[in-house]
Amino acid sequence: MNVSAWITLFGISVAAIVALSVASMHRKQMRQIELHRADPSVPVTPPPHRTTLFIKRNWLVLWCLLFGAYDLVLLLTHLNQTTPVTRRVVYDLITDVLGVASMVAVALADLTLRGTSRALSVLERMIDVMGAMSEELKSLRK
Repeated sequence: MNVSAWITLFGISVAAIVALSVASMHRKQMRQIELHRADPSVPVTPPPHRTTLFIKRNWLVLWCLLFGAYDLVLLLTHLNQTTPVTRRVVYDLITDVLGVASMVAVALADLTLRGTSRALSVLERMIDVMGAMSEELKSLRK
């Protein structure tokens, strides 16, 4: 296949994906409108798409992945050069390594903090339940 055939195939694929996603969003909106007609307390605005929620939740990790990969590509291109080593090349290598390391560190810190906040919310709920249970036991003793 030549390049123009690949471009045509890619264009048709993109058009099909767009058409299917628009149809899916339309069906969701129609279901939301029907729910609103049945129960006016249901809001009319449809909930956000799963992809949008994923990007909103993981934007920092995705950003670190993108720029970490960019720094890694730069590092590999600098390592594959056959030119003499100068101060500029050493500086570029150092900044590339620091870029990759900092992106990994930021992504790991974000994931660790997210896990810690989830654990804390679970512990808070457990404390609330235990407090309610102790109050119930006190009322039963009386």
